[in-house]
Amino acid sequence: MVKCNVKKSNKSKFDGVLLGILIVQLLFITVSSAVFLREASQNAAMPPLPAENLGAAQSPIQLFSEKTFGGIGRIRAALKAERNMTLATVIIEPYFPYNSEDRAFYEELALHIRDFRNATLDFFAELPASSPILNDDATIKNKLLARYNSFLRLGKIEKLYFTDFMVIQ
Repeated sequence: MVKCNVKKSNKSKFDGVLLGILIVQLLFITVSSAVFLREASQNAAMPPLPAENLGAAQSPIQLFSEKTFGGIGRIRAALKAERNMTLATVIIEPYFPYNSEDRAFYEELALHIRDFRNATLDFFAELPASSPILNDDATIKNKLLARYNSFLRLGKIEKLYFTDFMVIQ
């Protein structure tokens, strides 16, 4: 009888180590994906809180179907220059609620971000720093709403809010 002394080669040990590392990586990816998806689904289930009290007329079901659109971002708009006055700037960040189930309307809003920003810049460029409208949030909101809604075809913006609104002279 012939005895064959076959030793385990270093290659098979190396293959075992690589297989172990691969299994650990796959396990890590699976667990981290599950945690991320669970947190994302919990965050999506929470309704956004509007800046103003919406009143008792709105049901909880309506609140859960609304999200806020803040894609317009913060805008720094120069006011109309006046004689004997220094230049003034308005800092404003508008946002508004929309129905989160209306995907087409959301896409239309996203397409008009530049129009919304330009309409805001144009509105404030027409106002002098001494204008009494700057002290009336309701008038500013109504005028901007009319400008924003003029771009929209698939729906209308009902309410407009500001996270920032300040006049700097």
